[in-house]
Amino acid sequence: MVPAREHSQRLPLPRNRPSPTKVTVLDMQPIEPAVGGGRLRLLGLYHNLGELVEATYVGTYDWPGPGYRDHQLTSTLREIDVPLSDRHFAAADEWRRLAGGKTVIDASFPMLAHHSPEYVQAAKAAARDADVVHGAQLLVLRDLRSAQRRVTLRREAVAREHPRHRAR
Repeated sequence: MVPAREHSQRLPLPRNRPSPTKVTVLDMQPIEPAVGGGRLRLLGLYHNLGELVEATYVGTYDWPGPGYRDHQLTSTLREIDVPLSDRHFAAADEWRRLAGGKTVIDASFPMLAHHSPEYVQAAKAAARDADVVHGAQLLVLRDLRSAQRRVTLRREAVAREHPRHRAR
């Protein structure tokens, strides 16, 4: 049996440890300030993926006003927020009108992203440097091709909205 103090000691990392896996996450909201369920969930998911994972989160604001920001939230999580353009908000307002006043800016984002080329450019730049790309806004990368790219789709929205996928 190993004494408790020896068992709890951390093993030193090898000197020639592998380079970190780079993960890019694309979404429609900022993480900070982490208020409310969605932002707290994002911070909880991505703030500490491990010493050998570096995450870059590219988000935006679904309201006009805030500007661009690029900051390090934790030692392994960088957040980049790129504001949507006025043209994007105008198009989203038209889609909301067509949807009977329902908020559709998040659901329509893949079809309207071309109105916010700065966001698309930031998403593509982050994805180009990543080993893994994850998130709700992957369709903005339609023309970014790479045989080595591993892409995962976020299915939480489907699980929430589609009765067949709900937990039983």
